[in-house]
Amino acid sequence: MKAINGKNITKKEIQNVLRTMDSTKIYRLHKMLFGNVNRFNIVKFIDEYAPTNKIARKSWDIAYNNKHSLERVDYDVISFRMHGEYKGDALKKAVDAVKEYIANPTSPYAKKPMIGFTHLYFCSPAYGHQDYNKWRSVEIKGNEKFCSTICKLADKYSK
Repeated sequence: MKAINGKNITKKEIQNVLRTMDSTKIYRLHKMLFGNVNRFNIVKFIDEYAPTNKIARKSWDIAYNNKHSLERVDYDVISFRMHGEYKGDALKKAVDAVKEYIANPTSPYAKKPMIGFTHLYFCSPAYGHQDYNKWRSVEIKGNEKFCSTICKLADKYSK
């Protein structure tokens, strides 16, 4: 295929650019080949030269710069969504919740850390473990020192 500047571009080179799924490179290639850049023409261009069905399905996302659906599959993120949080994230979330409780312990929405049988819970100070809005934070097994420290800090600084 001849480009506007007279250079020949092969179908294989076009497909290599499409495989990158980089919208900037694809737009630049389309501009070099046809001169005008139109999102709908980009979609048609990708559909025509797409080397795989996956790239053809993503043509609208590439043309309209939908970055969220172009991200590569991250199996850790899928595992995170299916099986809860990473340990580091749960610990950080617990520390942030304690800071929030210490900042305003008299708020009707305040949650105080309390140790349960298996997990550290954040419950209403008035209702304790009977709070229906309590949330489970960190597993106690393996984090005993962290859980006891968090509870002691909340008791010390909230008074």
